[in-house]
Amino acid sequence: MNRRQLLTGIGTAAAVGVVRSYSGAWFEALHAQVAPPDWPARIAALPRPAAGEIVVTAVGDMIISNPATGRTAPDVQQMYRVLRESDAAFGNCEEPIASVGFMYQKTSQMAWPPILDDFKAAGFNMLSGANNHYMDLGPAGLLQGLEESRSRGFAIAGAGKDLDEALAPAVRTVKGVRVGLLAFWCNQAGSAYVDYARAGRDKPGVAMITGAQVIVPDGTATRTAALPQAADLQMLADAIRRARSQADFLMVSFHQHWGGGGLAFSPGNPPPNRNIVPANLGSARNEVAEGRRIICRAAIDAGADVIIGHGPHVLNGVEIYKGKPIVYSLGHYYMEITHDGKALPQFGFNPGMVFSVENNWFLEEHRWAAIARMFVRGGRVTRLQILPVYMDVQKDGFPFLPSDADCRKITGAMAELSKPFGAQVVTQGWYSDVQGI
Repeated sequence: MNRRQLLTGIGTAAAVGVVRSYSGAWFEALHAQVAPPDWPARIAALPRPAAGEIVVTAVGDMIISNPATGRTAPDVQQMYRVLRESDAAFGNCEEPIASVGFMYQKTSQMAWPPILDDFKAAGFNMLSGANNHYMDLGPAGLLQGLEESRSRGFAIAGAGKDLDEALAPAVRTVKGVRVGLLAFWCNQAGSAYVDYARAGRDKPGVAMITGAQVIVPDGTATRTAALPQAADLQMLADAIRRARSQADFLMVSFHQHWGGGGLAFSPGNPPPNRNIVPANLGSARNEVAEGRRIICRAAIDAGADVIIGHGPHVLNGVEIYKGKPIVYSLGHYYMEITHDGKALPQFGFNPGMVFSVENNWFLEEHRWAAIARMFVRGGRVTRLQILPVYMDVQKDGFPFLPSDADCRKITGAMAELSKPFGAQVVTQGWYSDVQGI
């Protein structure tokens, strides 16, 4: 053995000795910070349903033009595995899916019908059309979207050729269980687009709950609040009661742009140096306005089994009301509005819209989302898990499972945002369990 071989051998032995001497908890923690998460093992280790239970998953808003399921990274494919292995998987389709129609509003967005094949490949089989964009291509676009969705086997609710169809439940039967879905867009009344998009007698559109700013007593003073109209709350209750005869388990989806809290845009337009604005869970954008709580609780009172909320484009908390979950907002699941910081071509007809999509999405909370994973038995949610999701809105807005650091941020945020409702959201490693169901 020459001198070089001897020194190499000594160095190798020393290195092995060092590694072995730090092979305890400290070393494992350090390794976890450096190594990427083992997502196949983590997803395989998720709790599995017991006999007689089905798995229902839900995400928030889906705004996407290009296929996303072909990405092969484990943090992508294992995320889709969660949806594919569930019995029913829901998402809010916040865009018309059509090749015909006339763009009505300046914020119009759309996707061609083949995007539905990508939704199906992702694992989705239940959709909502009740939101502030499904009518962006008018009645023709809405009707084509419904036809294209149903022809591919999607159960889609919240939109229709008239109000009766928009209020009818979409039902998917799995393992003998009828999973029903109702969907509504909640918005303050008065705008031309709200009137245009609302379904009516012999009028295509979406199911809608509207409200207005009112003055309400507050001790010895008064205050203003955005509250839903009584007639719309009655319409909601009637629709739920009718749907109960057609569903063993009933989900109600609310796309809520309501009140002063929630809907989130970046300050600064854009922030200095186009840096991401750190999360601020105490800001108004993370609040749940009083009117939203009234609507969601009214749905539970009428017979809904779970409320799935979205619309603010940020996460909101969870409430357990009468033993049933209200998930106020899961954020957005797809947010494909830019590629590498530049607005997509469909926004090019409106310079103001180009500026908006390129400069208004720099909040850290815009990058956070979640999958709600529910076990259902006997018509009730028996377990609710919140699985964190992350996306880079400036790059492409496509979701993936986060780093451990971002998992901690997202699960911590959901726990903090749920405290005002008295809900306990407990971290279980990289995801959370909601207690009290």
